[in-house]
Amino acid sequence: MEKIINKIKSFLTRKPQLNIYKQLQSQHFLLRTGIATTAQILDITQEDCEVIDYVYLKLWVNMKIHNTWVRHHIVTLLNRKDIPSIGQTIHIKYSSEDISTVIIV
Repeated sequence: MEKIINKIKSFLTRKPQLNIYKQLQSQHFLLRTGIATTAQILDITQEDCEVIDYVYLKLWVNMKIHNTWVRHHIVTLLNRKDIPSIGQTIHIKYSSEDISTVIIV
């Protein structure tokens, strides 16, 4: 019974790591192909999931897309020491297919 519980725990702790790995792959892709713009941070929420010094951030931002300012929620993985503050203007790259998929550059 204990062996089964340990396997379940191992599976559950691996899932956030897989999500982070997928997020890092997505960010690497956005660095090469993303559309550059600026965004002003309106609100920040930090998710519970942490790996080493990286955290998931949910940001409510005002983004400039095609010369129009749009308010949008975005989620990104970021190093803890690089977390921006509310009101700060940041440079981002986003996917043309999904403007929620961004990387802070």
